[in-house]
Amino acid sequence: MLLLYTIARKLDYTFDSYRLVPMGSFSRIEQTSPSKTTHELYGSGDLHIGRLLHNRRFDFAMVAFLDCLKALIDYIKSQDLTVDFPHQYVSIYFILLLFGGFTVVIVRIVKDKIGDVSVKLQFSQEDAWTRALRHVLLALKILLKWATSGNNA
Repeated sequence: MLLLYTIARKLDYTFDSYRLVPMGSFSRIEQTSPSKTTHELYGSGDLHIGRLLHNRRFDFAMVAFLDCLKALIDYIKSQDLTVDFPHQYVSIYFILLLFGGFTVVIVRIVKDKIGDVSVKLQFSQEDAWTRALRHVLLALKILLKWATSGNNA
């Protein structure tokens, strides 16, 4: 979370619906609109019945984090069309002379999924969740590279 926060701050980018609060092991994301909600990006690690409920809260936080990541990726894509995010968008354009033109966009970051794998921990297999976080790290790596290159920021 600190990396996403730092990149957004370096680019002077403000998230529309969220405020990132990096606090080490107790980081959280505060939703500012439509309602004020706090999502905790940490867990206790205890094995009890409350863990199921806590995993649900953690899942909401991960979805909010992914939404912030997507917003920053969209911002960077609007600044530089040459930046390639392998798990972001695949666009297919169809042009029909008789019916005009239309666009079909296959979005790769949708709600809780990146690269067709969910970032939700609850009811997910560990290898799928690990693959989703690998996609998140790859996107963060590309964001960091773009933000720190001399001709962008």
